[in-house]
Amino acid sequence: MGYCSRKQYNYFMKKVLDWEHNLIDSGILLVKFYLSIDSDTQLIRFEERLNSPLTFWKFSDNDLKARKKWEIFTQYKEQMFGHTSSDISPWVVVNANNKKEARLTSMLYFVRLLGNNSFEPLTGEDITKTHSIKVGGVKFRG
Repeated sequence: MGYCSRKQYNYFMKKVLDWEHNLIDSGILLVKFYLSIDSDTQLIRFEERLNSPLTFWKFSDNDLKARKKWEIFTQYKEQMFGHTSSDISPWVVVNANNKKEARLTSMLYFVRLLGNNSFEPLTGEDITKTHSIKVGGVKFRG
C-alpha cells in the first residue's frame, strides 16, 4: 500500500530489536500491545463509524483498501511478530473484539507487570461514588 519501500521495511526489521533492547537497557519499560480484531468485528466497527455523526470522520477510503488486503496484512503481521518479538520485548496480543475487555486486559497486564500481583480485577458490579470539590467558592460534584 506504499507505506514504505522494501528497503525501508528490511532495514526496520533488521534494526528494531536492537533499538528496543537499547531502550530497555537504558531503563525504559517497553510494552508492545497488539490489539487484535477479527474481520467481522472490523466490518461492524466500520458500519458503526460510518453511521455515527460523532465518528464518521475517522473513516477513510484507505480503510476499505486495507480491508480488501486482510490476508496480506495478516501475513505481514505474523512476519512482524516473528522478527520483532524477543524474550525481553515480546508482543502482547490482546483480543480486542470487545473494546472494554481489551482495555481492561491491557490495564491488568500493566498492573501485574509493575509488581502488584495482589491486584484483584473488578467484578463488573457498578460502583458509583459521588465526589465534590470547592474551587474559588464554586462547588463541583460528579
